[in-house]
Amino acid sequence: MGGASILILTAAENPYLVREASRTDALGIVRKSVPRDVLAAALLAAARGEYVPTTEWASALDTDPLLRAAPLTAREREVLGLYAVGLGAKEVGAALYVSENTVNDHLRRIRAVYRQLGRPAATKIELYQRSLEDGFLPAPRRG
Repeated sequence: MGGASILILTAAENPYLVREASRTDALGIVRKSVPRDVLAAALLAAARGEYVPTTEWASALDTDPLLRAAPLTAREREVLGLYAVGLGAKEVGAALYVSENTVNDHLRRIRAVYRQLGRPAATKIELYQRSLEDGFLPAPRRG
């Protein structure tokens, strides 16, 4: 690993963000509330380029829906993310610089994947639900 070694320090309050952090090249994820000696040991290990396995990191990986999510391509996840939060096919196409027909083709393939997995998503609301279940979108915040 070239350059700086990264160790993520977190409050671990938002599981979506912890999972996102776990997908980076970081050497570990450490909770802010760990004792000083544990944090110091983690920092020294990361400075040596060593991985820092922690319960937070294991939990993030264990609960990562992408490890068991629908096998969508990166582009299909982009389309799903934009469409599921309320944009129409035309707006999604404009945002991704593709035609409305291309967006609709992606949506057909996405629906077919979910149908094959026994998790049909015929409506926009069901697509939104699947995108939340699979971790393609963060869960809505409670105000």
